[in-house]
Amino acid sequence: MEDVDIAIIGAGCCGATTAYRLSELIDSNSLKVVVFDASKKSGGWMNDAKFNMPLESQLNAGIAPEIGLYQKESISPQQWFEHMQYALDLLGKFAPKYESGDPKIQYHPANPDSVSKLESIVRKHGARLTEADIYHLGNEGGRAFTINLYKHLKETAGIDMRTKTRVKKIDLGDKKIITYVDPDSGLIKQVRSRHLVLAPGRDGVDLVHQVVADHNIKANYHPAQLGYRLETKKELYPVTDILYDPKIYLEGNVRTFCTNPGGFVQREKNARTCNGSANRDYKSENTNVALIVSMNSPYKQMNNHDFGTEFINAILKVGQGRLVAQRVGDFMDMAGYEYEDKSENISVRPTMNSRHFVWGDLWTDPSVFVAKRIANALIQLNGIVGEQTVLNPDNILYGPEIKNCLLHVGTDRNYQVMGQPGFYCGGDGVGTSRGINGAMAIGKIIADSISYSFMKMPKP
Repeated sequence: MEDVDIAIIGAGCCGATTAYRLSELIDSNSLKVVVFDASKKSGGWMNDAKFNMPLESQLNAGIAPEIGLYQKESISPQQWFEHMQYALDLLGKFAPKYESGDPKIQYHPANPDSVSKLESIVRKHGARLTEADIYHLGNEGGRAFTINLYKHLKETAGIDMRTKTRVKKIDLGDKKIITYVDPDSGLIKQVRSRHLVLAPGRDGVDLVHQVVADHNIKANYHPAQLGYRLETKKELYPVTDILYDPKIYLEGNVRTFCTNPGGFVQREKNARTCNGSANRDYKSENTNVALIVSMNSPYKQMNNHDFGTEFINAILKVGQGRLVAQRVGDFMDMAGYEYEDKSENISVRPTMNSRHFVWGDLWTDPSVFVAKRIANALIQLNGIVGEQTVLNPDNILYGPEIKNCLLHVGTDRNYQVMGQPGFYCGGDGVGTSRGINGAMAIGKIIADSISYSFMKMPKP
């Protein structure tokens, strides 16, 4: 069996940041670090690469940033801000560069005066606004960043990057045993490691569930994060002229999420859910934004994760295996219909590939629990943005959109799992973050903690 010092499962935002930070703190010639990932390139950087940076005003006021999942009880706003700044600096270091050497990152600052006016309108309609400065690489910039970072980790930092390598099983103890499939031979192999970081991202949720069950690890379910993605003409969602990605918390535990001015709606690589993104340079005439409901399962016999799966399956059944799109006018009228192609008859041109969706009815059980809240939220959001903007009948809703990383593994302040020394969990897939900024910051925290055990830096 192969022995290593540190194994990291997941080469996305959390895992790759952990590896990079370790390379800064620990001599890779004396310690062996291996990173596993099932994909060739991974992480939220690959889709849009939008970094939400908390405002300095939030920090000065002692307000905990609502970006990612913030551990108020164990870390100060100042410390969290410093971790976020490290992540942003890392983004700039490996982003593609202009001839001047500056990173190709579009900066969208929040204008205090304009934000204050928008905040007043939002409050008037019984909602709440969270603002942030946005640093945007876009799809093309995010992919280039990932390639550059991986190349550095492999060729300069001496990290053993085992991409296209799927981990099948994890056994915990004083030494952690990782069972994986070798991509070249197809043989089952094992690695034994002193430290293990589990950061698999959203696609690795099944592995997280398996580890939690096998080792009786303390974990709990976050509320399910379910909803649809709204697509409208850019001029009908003018709030993005004030904040590039405004997060508006509406009634019914509904929030706007991941706004993409000039963006595109696409099918996720799992082919079961939708998402949105934007390029840095090439833009569409539309804006898309997710409307996400945070809710617990309405069924006593069904946990939140399984309810989320049922939500997906119900919509895919309507779409006969494909995603479903519905005009906002029909959605608000609860007008169900079969698979009539409406693309040529509406003023908002769909940006999603027509092979990936059908026109259908999003009011289907059990998604009706979500649809009711989304319908009310659309009315409230329309009041905020302006009459006949969000509720323009030709706007499009796509479903399902889901953030199904609901199992939150219990960890200490350094993201070390309770009762499992040397075993760390971080990132979206284990329920400790929501987005690339939080995942990257947590990757740094984990690396700092591990490095302490090798006596290379003060205890965090």
